[in-house]
This record gives sequence, structure tokens and C-alpha cells, in this order.
Amino acid sequence: MQYCRTSTHWKTIQGRVVLLEPNKAFIRELDEAGSFIWQTMSTPQTVDAITERVCTVFDVEKKRAKEDVEEFLGEYQRLGLVRVVRK
Repeated sequence: MQYCRTSTHWKTIQGRVVLLEPNKAFIRELDEAGSFIWQTMSTPQTVDAITERVCTVFDVEKKRAKEDVEEFLGEYQRLGLVRVVRK
């Protein structure tokens, strides 16, 4: 299973991603790790691929990184900002 961000409007401001959803009056600023994950999903990615990239950039154990990635994907999928891509 792969995940990809939706066509939500977003900008990078001072190195952090800010998500803008004008129809829902929604604005959310992502932290450094969340910004990295969001930018990684410009194309469909598996949890394992995202986790490997997170481990490469941030000093974090693989188990913890995977938990964080799964939490991020779950939260943003519930908000309709990340979607599952089945191949």
C-alpha cells in the first residue's frame, strides 16, 4: 500500500509546510518531521520507504520512525489530506 498527499493547497514558510484548506477554513503548520514527510509524498510512497527516508534525515530509531510515520499518515488520512494509492 502506498500513500500520497492530496491536492491540498500548501506552502513552505521558513522551512515548514503550512497546509491551507480554504473551503474548510483549515490551516495547519507541520513540524520539521511532518514537513519532511509531506514533501516526501509528492509521489506515492510506502510506509517503509518514508520510514527509511526519515531515519536517514533524522536521528531516530527505525521502530520509532515507523510509529511516527504511521501516526502521521493515519491522522492526515482521516482529515482527507493523505490518500491511499493501490497499485
